[in-house]
Amino acid sequence: MIKFQSFYLQLTLLSAFIAFSIGTIKAQEVFEDVYYEPAPINYQGLDNSNTQAFASKAFDYIKNLHNRNAQELFDSILIMDKNNVLGTYGLAYCKFADGDYENSIEILDPLINVNLQNAALYSQRARNYMVLENLEKAIADFQKAAELGTNENDLLSLSECFFYSGDFNASVAEADSFIKKQTQKPIGYFVKGMAKSGLKDYADAIEEFNKVIEINPKNSVAYYHISRNNMLMQDFNKALKNINKAIKLDAENAEAFELRAEIKYNTNDYSNAIFDCNHLIEIDEASENTYLTRAKSYIKLGLKKEACADLTKAKQLGSKDVEDLMVKHCK
Repeated sequence: MIKFQSFYLQLTLLSAFIAFSIGTIKAQEVFEDVYYEPAPINYQGLDNSNTQAFASKAFDYIKNLHNRNAQELFDSILIMDKNNVLGTYGLAYCKFADGDYENSIEILDPLINVNLQNAALYSQRARNYMVLENLEKAIADFQKAAELGTNENDLLSLSECFFYSGDFNASVAEADSFIKKQTQKPIGYFVKGMAKSGLKDYADAIEEFNKVIEINPKNSVAYYHISRNNMLMQDFNKALKNINKAIKLDAENAEAFELRAEIKYNTNDYSNAIFDCNHLIEIDEASENTYLTRAKSYIKLGLKKEACADLTKAKQLGSKDVEDLMVKHCK
C-alpha cells in the first residue's frame, strides 16, 4: 500500500469530514493541509423527515470523527430506503475513512452504474483505488470526475497519482491546473516540485519548494526537499544550510538527520556524519542507508571493523550497495 511519507508527499490521512446542507453533500478528506471537496452529489430518496434527520446526524458524527455512529445511521437510512443514494454514498465514505477501501469500492460500484454523470462518486472511488495502489484505475476515475466537472482538489489528487506512477510531466500539468485555481495553497507547489525533481529539473524543483516556504516559512519538509535537490546538484554547502533549517523547524524528522549525515559524508565531515547516524540508531529510526553512510564514514576514518559490522547490518536491511565495499574492506 502506498505510504505517503515525508520523503515524498507527506499526505498521510489524518481525518475525514462530510459537510451537510439541504440539497447537496460534500465529502471532505484531510491529508495534512490538503482539503478534498468533491463535487456536490444530489440527494435522492429523501422523502421523509426521518431520513433527513438521520442524514444530518450522521454527518455531524463524521465531522466529529465518530464514523461508527455515522455508519449505523446510514444503515438505518438504507433500511428505510434501500435505493437512497445519500445513504449509500455516506456508508461508502465511512468505509473509506475506516480504511475498508475494498468494501467502499463495492458499495460505490453499483451506485456509479446508475449515476454515471456524478463526479463525486468517481472522485470517492478514485481515492480508494489510490490508497490501494491501483493507480491506473485511480487515474481513470479522477479523469472521469474532471470530465464531469470536478473541483480543483481532484486535480491535485490526479497530479499525485501521475507522480506515483512515474509520469512526471503529467503530474506537473495537473499540479499547474490546481495552482491556477488555488494559488495560495502550498501543496500545489509542493507536488509540482516533487514532479520537477523526478524530471531531474532540480533548479525548477527548488523554485517550487521556495514558493511553499513563501506561503509557510515554517514548512520543514520543503526545506528538506530543497536540501535534497541541492545535494543532487552537488551543491553541498547549500544542502547543509537548508537541511539545518529543516531540523531546526522539526527535530523529530528522522529523514532530515539521515540526509544531513549523507551531506556531511560528502563534505568529508565523517565524524559528524557518524554523529547523526548514531542519533538515528539511538532513537530506533535508522534505515539501511543510515548504516551504509556510517560504514562509509568509518572506512574513511580507517575503522574497518566497525565499518564491516555496519555493512553487514545494511545488507540485512536490504541494501544493494554494499557488496563491492564488503569485498574490498571485509575480507
